Amino acid sequence: MRPIGRREEADPASLYETEDGVVFGIIASDTAPFCGACDRLRLTADGRMRGCLYESGGVPLGAALKAGAGDDELRAMMRLGLSAKRSHHPLQPVPTAPIAFSMADTGG
Repeated sequence: MRPIGRREEADPASLYETEDGVVFGIIASDTAPFCGACDRLRLTADGRMRGCLYESGGVPLGAALKAGAGDDELRAMMRLGLSAKRSHHPLQPVPTAPIAFSMADTGG
């Protein structure tokens, strides 16, 4: 097996290739964070947009939709969330403590 690495810096999986040409990936973000290059947003099961899996709160898009928010209001909320995107990963230096995390929080 030979390591290939990540195709893109922001890819979550490190790729490997077996001797017979099978390529597979391993996601090990807790031991190899890629926060500096992360280009992802997450939508939680309760409708919150998060810029980081470990972010507490997030932008309450689901609640805004239920309250009748229009496209312009939703766009503004999403822009605000994007502008505040930063790492909350426990292994990365951040100004606030990360939250306790469960994949169930994001619907995974």
